[in-house]
Amino acid sequence: MAESFFGSYKSELVAQQEQGCFADKVQAYRLTADYIENFYNRVRLHSTLDYRSPVAFELAHQIGNLSAF
Repeated sequence: MAESFFGSYKSELVAQQEQGCFADKVQAYRLTADYIENFYNRVRLHSTLDYRSPVAFELAHQIGNLSAF
């Protein structure tokens, strides 16, 4: 799973930066945090989660558990 994440990270974020790298550590931290929180977890579809985002998958799981009560 880690290899898959870093492959996506490199192709979807790092490769889009000028010269394929970040300008400095602050930019790397800020863009990486934004990528993970706002794109990777909320928007990007994951094949292992039936082509849902992790947030949508977790929400569906929580709703499914609530219906058991």
